[in-house]
Amino acid sequence: MKKDDIKIVEYVCKERECEECGRPATHCLTFLYENARSNPASSGYGGDDISWASDEEKFACDEHVESMRRNPPRGMMWCSDFYRYKDDGTETPHRHRYFYWEKVKEEIVSRQGGRDVKN
Repeated sequence: MKKDDIKIVEYVCKERECEECGRPATHCLTFLYENARSNPASSGYGGDDISWASDEEKFACDEHVESMRRNPPRGMMWCSDFYRYKDDGTETPHRHRYFYWEKVKEEIVSRQGGRDVKN
């Protein structure tokens, strides 16, 4: 990389999938370390209302949400469940949880004599 080089990074927006079957996720389940309020390693440490705290998130479809809620990761307990849709079928304000960015391409473009040259 040199002075005046341009770095171009391309991302694609992906939809989160159920961790059990791969279908589009409709639930974001959050988990906290056991004894979260008294555990300094937990994001819920010392908190009063820790319903928004999360040490780990899992994504599930309607079919697998209950089994994932009943079987939290080792050393953790279920905290909250954010459903993707409202009763009228529109997406909730939590919809951002259901998408993520995946890097697909990165390149450096050098400026030489006023024109761009790909490296």
